[in-house]
Amino acid sequence: MPKARPDPYHGRVETWWILLIAAVIALVIVLAWSTRKRRSYVDPTQVTIDAALAGKVTGLYQQGKKVQAVKLLREQTGLSLADAVTIVEKIASRSKSGSNSSSKTAVRKEHASRSDTAPSTAPVDLDTELEARSLVADGDKTSAISLVRARTGWNLSAATDYIDSL
Repeated sequence: MPKARPDPYHGRVETWWILLIAAVIALVIVLAWSTRKRRSYVDPTQVTIDAALAGKVTGLYQQGKKVQAVKLLREQTGLSLADAVTIVEKIASRSKSGSNSSSKTAVRKEHASRSDTAPSTAPVDLDTELEARSLVADGDKTSAISLVRARTGWNLSAATDYIDSL
């Protein structure tokens, strides 16, 4: 009968090995969590998209390259995926409707055609429009009008007309 090899653990695992493995697992979890937390969040209402970037995004979108358009916008602005997709679709929908790729020009022309409004030269940028749309969606039309007036210098009538057109 062959002699059995002696068990190095004598039938039990040393407690310190279990504690060491548990500590390593906990360390890995903590490091993974802290790396996830360190990712910066960019507030989409604080991002300004210049005309050149909007043109590139629109061009990619019209070529059927939506993923590349979103990727370009994310790289240039640091937006989250969901915010970038929403903004790319918004920019592309403006170009499809026949308006300029720059929302600023289109809004300025719309309000400049009215002689009684006399808007300032400050156009409604994409950030303001998105924030105003969010307020309107939440049922706070008054705050949306106040926001547009504060950021553009438009009078109450012009701001109200703009909010009603959203």
